[in-house]
Amino acid sequence: MVKINIGCGKDIREGYINVDLFNYPGVDKLVDLTAFPWDFPDGEADEVYTSHCIEHVLDQKSFLMECYRILKPGGELIIKAPHVTSVTSQGNLGHYRGYCYDTFKDYLSQDYYMFEKARFRTIHQEIVWFRMEWIMVNKVPRWFRFILKPTSGILNFLINLNPRLFENLWCYWIGGAREVEWRGIKV
Repeated sequence: MVKINIGCGKDIREGYINVDLFNYPGVDKLVDLTAFPWDFPDGEADEVYTSHCIEHVLDQKSFLMECYRILKPGGELIIKAPHVTSVTSQGNLGHYRGYCYDTFKDYLSQDYYMFEKARFRTIHQEIVWFRMEWIMVNKVPRWFRFILKPTSGILNFLINLNPRLFENLWCYWIGGAREVEWRGIKV
């Protein structure tokens, strides 16, 4: 099973071909993800995972078409990207845009103007206010973890009861959400 971690940065995943522009420890393959086509054969991957990478690429259509090209039919694409209400979505000089709940479903899983025909079947999508694993990475003080853990669980649940209501009404009451996660199967 071939799994590729596109734009891995320092998030080195065991069992994946870890790909990045920079030669961080654990990166298996150096690839300029803004130069197309990428150095992978057509239909090589069973899974393409990309976390907080696509927002750094100006030509996002080509980026997504490369993910599509290197996936086998039935392969899974997993995208994690900043939600449009996240401060890092707008406040990072290297980000070209943020994403809403339906961005990837609308563009990749439906006949829509950018790709003309559906390329994937959406199998999962959610908005994430906060993930607990970020606590360890960002060295959140221990006392604050006790507040953050239940709050995060409750807010993630409430947000995903009706993501559109969250985005259109109450997202700014809680400081926005951190990311959008989308998964699709290549059709």
